Amino acid sequence: DLMGSIISRLLNETQHRILYCHGWTKPFLKLEHKNLFLVDSINHEWLMPRCKLAIIHGGIGTVGAVLHGQIPMIIASILADQPNNGKLITKKKLGVHIPFRKLSYDKILMAINLISTEEYTLNALATGAKMKLENGVEESVKLIEGYLK
Repeated sequence: DLMGSIISRLLNETQHRILYCHGWTKPFLKLEHKNLFLVDSINHEWLMPRCKLAIIHGGIGTVGAVLHGQIPMIIASILADQPNNGKLITKKKLGVHIPFRKLSYDKILMAINLISTEEYTLNALATGAKMKLENGVEESVKLIEGYLK
């Protein structure tokens, strides 16, 4: 209900377009709006560079996809690594962390306005560009092999 009300207000009170990916969750949004697009799944590598920002829970895989896509993010963390990832993203000025239990329309709107600034956009562009220079699998193998030695 909370996310549905936040999304509804964003659609009705702003000009934002929203793509909502259900992922592994059961579809719950019963909204229809010309600026709302609902999908069950989507290729993050294709999607992220076409977006202005992302609102995610903050699991490391999705954080990596957003960073690679060179856009700022809002992390609405729930559990596990998500709160720590949110804190790091906030510290690096790549986005804003809002624990899900503290989520509200006003906080989301303030976060959207903040991360839409030039500073956050440039930080996301620079971080994503650096990531594209790395071979993550190769680097991971080196780290693991070095640790095992």
